[in-house]
Amino acid sequence: MDMVNCMLLSSGALENFWGEALLFVCFILNRVPQRDSDVTPYERWKEITPNTQFFKVWGCLAEISISELKKIKIDPKTIDVIFMEYALYSNVNRFLVVNSEISEISNNTTIEDRDVVYFEIFFLSSLESLVILFALLLPLISLFLVLLL
Repeated sequence: MDMVNCMLLSSGALENFWGEALLFVCFILNRVPQRDSDVTPYERWKEITPNTQFFKVWGCLAEISISELKKIKIDPKTIDVIFMEYALYSNVNRFLVVNSEISEISNNTTIEDRDVVYFEIFFLSSLESLVILFALLLPLISLFLVLLL
């Protein structure tokens, strides 16, 4: 859990993302050698040396290019996202949409993509994290108020 706390603090992400951070830590720890052995847990299980060349920094900002079908001449051509996790059964990664000016792609949704530009030294500030949390909780709060009335 120390690694999860460190990742959350260094990236500026909210504590609500602890589940994604924990999955990411498990993914990484299964693919690096442990203290007492030169063999990784992944090698013991699959009997194949894992590829670690694709590792990225969790919580870093990235930009995804919009597919040709959704592009409009005067609209933006990219979406601002945060790297969250590796997809389990494919070679794409999962991202949280932070800033989308495209009407078909909503903010605070997850998206999977392969062709991404990573900015591994830039992270979401804690103020933007609060805005995302409020946007995620707003529908729940309004539903709760409707049920009370």
